[in-house]
Amino acid sequence: MGLGSGESRRGQDEDSYKQVFNLRQLFKAGLNLCIMILIHIIILSFIPSVIYPFSFFQFWTISNIDWMEWWTIGKPLFAWGSGLSITLLIINHYFSDLDNLENLYVFLGEPLLKINEIAKLFFIIILSASMEEIYFRWLLFLDAMIFIKSINFLCFGWMGFGIWEFIHNYIFGPICNWITFGYLDNYLINKELWFVGASMIATNTVFRDGHSYQGLVGWINSWFLGIFLFWVTFNYGLLAAIFIHCVYNIIVMSTQLFCFYLFERFNY
Repeated sequence: MGLGSGESRRGQDEDSYKQVFNLRQLFKAGLNLCIMILIHIIILSFIPSVIYPFSFFQFWTISNIDWMEWWTIGKPLFAWGSGLSITLLIINHYFSDLDNLENLYVFLGEPLLKINEIAKLFFIIILSASMEEIYFRWLLFLDAMIFIKSINFLCFGWMGFGIWEFIHNYIFGPICNWITFGYLDNYLINKELWFVGASMIATNTVFRDGHSYQGLVGWINSWFLGIFLFWVTFNYGLLAAIFIHCVYNIIVMSTQLFCFYLFERFNY
């Protein structure tokens, strides 16, 4: 890969970031999300409750809001995000001319250095994190259950041997449960609620792929971030997941901006 290829890669990464950090697109996405919620409320009122092991608004618990507890739960994630950001930025800053690293890490900082309105930037990352949690940890997650159970029924589930159910119970479920240290074993290896675990994995895969612009490391990191936020949602509610995701984004972005300042200020 020559110099021209590196410049092309930078241009592609910058275009990806412009799409992500676009306030107008986020507002359009927010409007679509509101419409989706309304449609879900209407449609789900006609769907038998046996389809879901959860009620539609079950994750929106507001009786046990504890910001400090949520902060404590998220601290390991916040520390990980800061450390990973610093490591990648340093590697990228000093070794970005190496071809093999260009294939692994996107140029996280350069597009963001062009954004002068810091308040607007933080508003965008908070808004995007909130919408991601509502969509991935709630709406798409519930939709995936209907889709997965329907496909499984068509793929011999009506005979008592569903292919998707079998693959989840004996392959994907145990593997994901192992790499997540059993924290979600109630869903990942529970054969009675196999479709919940399968829906979580499928939804989290879409969430992970939506962050592919962050490069290989960010792609992998997003999967584990999504699984952690599912655990938070199941145990503390969707508001806790939104809070932790927003704080994570703020800390990671602040870390990146501070590193950029040091690089510019001291000519590292």
